[in-house]
Amino acid sequence: MNSHIPREILLVEDDVLSRYLTEQIIRRTFPNTKIRFFEDGQKFMDYFHTTSTPKGVVLLDLNMPNKNGFECLEEMSRFQDIKSCPVFILTSSISRIDRHRAKSYPMVIDYVEKPFDFRSAKTLLTFQETEVN
Repeated sequence: MNSHIPREILLVEDDVLSRYLTEQIIRRTFPNTKIRFFEDGQKFMDYFHTTSTPKGVVLLDLNMPNKNGFECLEEMSRFQDIKSCPVFILTSSISRIDRHRAKSYPMVIDYVEKPFDFRSAKTLLTFQETEVN
């Protein structure tokens, strides 16, 4: 079991301030990691469908316009090779129901309540490789 620092992070977040703060934390924690931004779930899913199963780590907000995080998870779950695209829920929702529902999807590694901080970044994004195999 080796730690895995992602080469690419797919940040799906509609809130400009949250997106900016998360970006700054990722850039300081993992300076060589590429970040792709999606301001809503529909834009992320458009990208997802045009890419042969993205190999990055997804940070997915739940509450977004156009297509929310749960709709994205449902759509993503239809893909065979989805385990190669680990998802971390990054949300303001403190609901146990949302947490349980999100973690029921096999690609979801963890559920993190905002604000995203340096400790969250190091703990979550250096997850064990066996968790995505």
